[in-house]
Amino acid sequence: LRQSRRGNAIVLDKEDGSLIIAVSAVEDSLERAVQEQSGVRDVRVRVRVPPEAEMPAEVVVVCSVQDAQGILAVEERMRQALRRRFQEILPQRALKVSVRMRRFLAEAGGKSRRSEVERVTLRPDYPLEGF
Repeated sequence: LRQSRRGNAIVLDKEDGSLIIAVSAVEDSLERAVQEQSGVRDVRVRVRVPPEAEMPAEVVVVCSVQDAQGILAVEERMRQALRRRFQEILPQRALKVSVRMRRFLAEAGGKSRRSEVERVTLRPDYPLEGF
């Protein structure tokens, strides 16, 4: 197991060749695994695979969490889901997980501020009276 020269792919050397996995594919898969956990919103995952095979891969998760869910319980579920999915993709590879919680969401709907801003329109409603 090694990182490609550009750092955007993971190369698994095999007896009869190699398997090349894009880092973005691993990140997408890990994001889906975390998003499936209850109480988690707005997930972003970044993966860094060091060039040395004996060093652990580093995963950074940035997310928003519903406050009512129990923050430490949600964080532990995220870690377990990440480790389980990562071992399915890259077995026998050590993993270091960092979780960064950006925001604690109070409402159960989990709407982000971005969606609230997108609903506001600055254009007039038609038809305009008097024109």
